[in-house]
Amino acid sequence: AVADVDVAPESLVAMSVEEATETLLTQAREAYAQREITYPVQFVLEMVMQAVQQDGQGAVEQLVAWANQRFELGWTSDDVTGLPGSEIYDRLVEASKQWHEPGKIEAVVDGRMGEASEQADAEALATWAEERFGQTVDPEALAPLDDRERRDLLVAKGREMLRTELTHLERFVLLQILDTAWKDHLYAMDQLKDSVSLRGFAERDPRIEYKREGGNHFRQMQATVRDRVTDLIFRAKLTANVEQRSVYGQQSARHDAAGSLLEGGAATSASHGSAEQQQDLDAARHAGAEGGGRAMTRRQRRAAAAGKDQREATSSTAVSKPKFKARKRKKR
Repeated sequence: AVADVDVAPESLVAMSVEEATETLLTQAREAYAQREITYPVQFVLEMVMQAVQQDGQGAVEQLVAWANQRFELGWTSDDVTGLPGSEIYDRLVEASKQWHEPGKIEAVVDGRMGEASEQADAEALATWAEERFGQTVDPEALAPLDDRERRDLLVAKGREMLRTELTHLERFVLLQILDTAWKDHLYAMDQLKDSVSLRGFAERDPRIEYKREGGNHFRQMQATVRDRVTDLIFRAKLTANVEQRSVYGQQSARHDAAGSLLEGGAATSASHGSAEQQQDLDAARHAGAEGGGRAMTRRQRRAAAAGKDQREATSSTAVSKPKFKARKRKKR
């Protein structure tokens, strides 16, 4: 269950405003830290439970690969098979808690950078970070850094790995709420624009009134976004989609084969991806003749398919359209 901030109102009565604020912020930070530990495990287990219905052994292998890549547990399929979901959850949460403690990620990075110097150049470190943490690191950004700066950057990438699933959730929630709030804000500004001209009857400059109230509307929108995002981050979750494809079925590299299960996508985005893939396939079939065997981009395939459909529609219309001769009207 998601950790909630539970504060008894009676405990705040004797506090000052500053003390009450600090108490609430402290508990909110603790709840968020617990959310960072538990949410990735919850998401992965939910996805695995759905995948079990289609391919039980494959789902177990995915879970084992994710746990080994994320927490270096050294599990095998035999270690997981037969265990109740609650016990697997407890073990993964405990491992996640340990990796969130200070020093764990640092030790992994220090161990890699302490190897032979020829293995610790910028290119090799970037490749290792992508394989171990599943995070992209630009070798050109690493090259001018000293060892301390490189270590700090790699440690930050390691911490990003631990909260990959929560980061995706936060991005999804923020975009959804911001999109809705911005549309509401634009509608409110249109209404204000229509009504502000009446302020002139009260001897007020409509331009100044529009600027003042428009600023108030914008600040109110920002507050609404903050409140909604803060509320949903503690309660919402993305529903994993496992019907499109196996996360690891088309992967070969270790970090891909054992990386974040979020590559399966949320249910909302998976359906869009399936429709887009089907559109590409249809466009490729229609445009194959025009392509002449040449490699075509997605845009070129769709444009060629649209052009062919238009020509076919025009041709069929031209064939079926009856011809009428113009008749001259007799003069009376």
